[in-house]
Amino acid sequence: MPFVVETDKYIFVHAGIDLTLDDWHETTDYKKVWLRKPFHGAENHTGKTIVFGHTPVYGLLQQERGTSELWTTEDGKIGMDGGAVYGGVLHGIVFTDQGMTEHHFIENDGFVAED
Repeated sequence: MPFVVETDKYIFVHAGIDLTLDDWHETTDYKKVWLRKPFHGAENHTGKTIVFGHTPVYGLLQQERGTSELWTTEDGKIGMDGGAVYGGVLHGIVFTDQGMTEHHFIENDGFVAED
């Protein structure tokens, strides 16, 4: 399985990419899996939406565990890790050429809700 999946409009990565590099494609595989704060605060200059996980969004949003929200930035980053492993939610998102068209999540008790 690749560490990054890139399309014309999106970059899908587990944790993040190194946005301090002139060419983010040179990001090490280690950083693609483990990167956190340097990526979250860096400006997205890729021209694409970056969809990532690894860091639970409730921490990025400074909210309680179990929030169904996604973490988004104006420059095109979407954090979608609901922290399910820590008692949070599991997100499922559908992306098309028109953007994010569906967002679903499952709470710990098995209830499925739509956003």
